[in-house]
Amino acid sequence: MQRYIHQNPVKAGLVKCVEEYKWSSFHEYINQADLIDVDFLLEMMSDETEKAIQKFIKYTNDMSEHECLDIDDQAKQRTRDEEARVIIKKVCNLKNAIDLQQLDCQTRNTYLRMLKQKYNLSIRQIERLTGINRGIVLKA
Repeated sequence: MQRYIHQNPVKAGLVKCVEEYKWSSFHEYINQADLIDVDFLLEMMSDETEKAIQKFIKYTNDMSEHECLDIDDQAKQRTRDEEARVIIKKVCNLKNAIDLQQLDCQTRNTYLRMLKQKYNLSIRQIERLTGINRGIVLKA
């Protein structure tokens, strides 16, 4: 489980190696632990602290085949909010993205489907930018 968590930033393309991600607990295991109890895991690796740390580093850096949570090729290419607002306004012929709420249900749902399928906007992003309930965006 530790390896999966520590490798997520690498698999997400945020950093090139586990050590580069500064918000990871990885540093607690290889340096002085201030926030977490690292003894249990390191003792499983070896009785000698230095050897345990080296084994932990090797184990953590051996890439696992597990998928990174919420990361796929499509998610890596998501549209930024500024661009998404422009798309929503243009596609739906609106002054503001939030105005999508005012359209009749059938028209609104047609636009929502189009924004999701053709323009690859995420459900969360559409919800955030239009103020339309997540359930409505999901079902459209």
